[in-house]
Amino acid sequence: MSPKLFITTILSAVAASFLFSAWTLANPPSGSPGQTYGILQASTTPKYIGINIAPATTLDVNGTTTIRQGLIVSGLSSFAKNLDMGSNLILNLNAPSTGTGATNKTYVDSLTGIDPVSTTTVSRVRVWSEGRNNLEVVTSTNADVNCGGTSECFRNEDGSTDNGLPTGTPTCTSGDIKVARSKIGTPWSSSAAACPRGWWVCTKSNRDVNSTSSGWGVCGSGSKTYIRCDYDDTGLGGGGYVNGGFMLLKYTDAAWTAEYDRLNFDGTSATSVDIPNCDVMPAWCCKYQ
Repeated sequence: MSPKLFITTILSAVAASFLFSAWTLANPPSGSPGQTYGILQASTTPKYIGINIAPATTLDVNGTTTIRQGLIVSGLSSFAKNLDMGSNLILNLNAPSTGTGATNKTYVDSLTGIDPVSTTTVSRVRVWSEGRNNLEVVTSTNADVNCGGTSECFRNEDGSTDNGLPTGTPTCTSGDIKVARSKIGTPWSSSAAACPRGWWVCTKSNRDVNSTSSGWGVCGSGSKTYIRCDYDDTGLGGGGYVNGGFMLLKYTDAAWTAEYDRLNFDGTSATSVDIPNCDVMPAWCCKYQ
């Protein structure tokens, strides 16, 4: 190398170093010298990446993560902690298919005047218990259908192939509707006062534990206290009833539904009542398992 070329190379290197130093002084890096902001770890078998943690999944981040351009999840996901939406919306949510499923506004709005289970039009939204203390329902001794001794039968709502009838091997699981008669009698207008806290007065479709066959299916057994009144002064066909509007104690295999009907425990008939506030009988009560 000629002396002239050597001197030119040295001067060029000095000039470049000066310019880089000047740029560095004008644009200093943030943070303290030697500070560590994150540790990227990787494994080869399987091929995982971790940030501030030895990775246990494909991408494992130990710390708060901000995703600024959206996240697409194509597989089933689960959460180990609560999900805080920060007052933001959850959009494009389907209608629920089980008792524990989340719902959307369209589905909730559609419940006005609709039976939530069968979508059959009725005169009111679900009739919930008034929540009075010390109320109970009748329970069945049939362990196959009594949902752990808490009901007389159940309506299958979880999509499984079982049913609420005492046949085969039915299983009362989460999302099914427990069905039982209240232990106290009441006029139809006060039937919500007969069901325990957390239960509601069943509609006929709620009570239908045999939806694949005719009738509503067997639920429980035996007759319960029933008071009928001679509201039209006809003597009710004799049988010990008294004319003039007096009420006498009898027994019945029926109970009130949310409609104007009394439905018997074997599920073969539902009878409309002309004046439902006159007779006193148990109510069919429902609750999710």
